Amino acid sequence: MALQLRVISQLQKAFGYHSNNTNPQYYKDEVMFWCPFCKLEHYKTKLTIKIDDESEKFGNWKCWNCEISNNTKGNNIITLLKKLNAPIDLIDETKTILNSIGYNSNIQIPSNHIEERTINLPNEYISFYDGDKSSFLFKKAFNYLIRRGLAPIDIVRYNLGYCESGKYTNHIIVPSYDKYNKLNYFVARSFINKNKINAPYDRSTIIPFESYINWQLPLYITEGVFDAIALRRNAVPLLTKYISNLLYETILINKTPEIVFVLDSDAINTSIKYVNYFLNNDIKVKLIDLNKYDIKDAGSSNFKELTSLYYKTPYMTETDLLKIKLKRL
Repeated sequence: MALQLRVISQLQKAFGYHSNNTNPQYYKDEVMFWCPFCKLEHYKTKLTIKIDDESEKFGNWKCWNCEISNNTKGNNIITLLKKLNAPIDLIDETKTILNSIGYNSNIQIPSNHIEERTINLPNEYISFYDGDKSSFLFKKAFNYLIRRGLAPIDIVRYNLGYCESGKYTNHIIVPSYDKYNKLNYFVARSFINKNKINAPYDRSTIIPFESYINWQLPLYITEGVFDAIALRRNAVPLLTKYISNLLYETILINKTPEIVFVLDSDAINTSIKYVNYFLNNDIKVKLIDLNKYDIKDAGSSNFKELTSLYYKTPYMTETDLLKIKLKRL
């Protein structure tokens, strides 16, 4: 049942881009949504998806209303998500969930063949703590971080580094560690231009900066790593505009008392769907819209200013959520 709920959650996110009617109906081993392909022709939930993971028909889907005319049917959930033009991050996250039961694009893969990934920092990585402070590149990289509002204590705390050669030449390396202080990801940001390189690992299966998180305190959610570092407290960078199932479930399991979104307007609009989930689980929510204060992103601000915005921002209510939804119609 847990797997089915995770799959349904992914489908709700995908259908949410087409309609506010994201709450599905259930019938035995099926889940039924309003069909986005014939929504103007029918008002009932006619698109059915098999979600019994013990059945050979798991993942089969079709619309009972427009199947013949629009060929809206298939036997793979990933195919359906692509037809819905779901974001790549959402599709990749769903693939990871499906892989956990040995399901991947209709190819059955025994779950015990799924390998545990090994993540390493680039061989050329140099910690600022250990770097040659007299070198030109050290000074250039270090000054870049200072200009972004980071303090030396932030640089040491997050074990930031840089590369003088290799694939990540002239890039800042930002490591992420899990709750056991084991490396689970890293990102690279150029300190001479706007180039960004993400590590070649699946982001949906990790919680960035997890080693710094106390789930019993208010949790800040940002978009990028420098945004989270700028807050200097209990902040998780999404690395995308979407909350992964893992992060969402971890918040609920730990009964985190408060969520504070510190995002630009585009990312906040994408995150509105999650606000309702959190409010329904008695979790307080604040939405700090940085564009409202002419701030590009949290990383271009500073700790004092962001703290001030926190106290200026009221908690969300169901009424506030409804007003936002009405503005988006």
